[in-house]
Amino acid sequence: MIIVITPEQTNVNEAEVINELFQEGLDLLHIRKPFINNEEMKTFLAQIKSSYHSQLVLHSHYELGKEYGISRFHIREKDRLEGLVNEFNGWILSTSVHDIMKYNELGKEWEYAFISPVFPSISKKGYGENTTIWVRLSIVTTRM
Repeated sequence: MIIVITPEQTNVNEAEVINELFQEGLDLLHIRKPFINNEEMKTFLAQIKSSYHSQLVLHSHYELGKEYGISRFHIREKDRLEGLVNEFNGWILSTSVHDIMKYNELGKEWEYAFISPVFPSISKKGYGENTTIWVRLSIVTTRM
């Protein structure tokens, strides 16, 4: 499965590139645009061919899902811990975790999860420098 996550900032011709990626076999696109407003998100979504909307995963602007035929939502770890997941019963959900043990504790409501940091970040100074994911991955069995 090929999953791509958008950059936070919108780029020139981004939607055009997204449409081409889907045409070439992209499975899912996570739209991570925390700094744009509802109108900007609507404009962005309108530029992506509607035939691909079922393969989009919203990281924000969840209320636009129904309007654009999007049934996949990514719930941030912070929001998951605060119980936001209860508002999305019946939808296809993903989340993020920052510890392999937390990953193994996730319930069946999660289709999949991202785990990070696996490596020290090159863009966020200090992020992931003390990660223990590789150490724990070698001793923890994967979730079924």
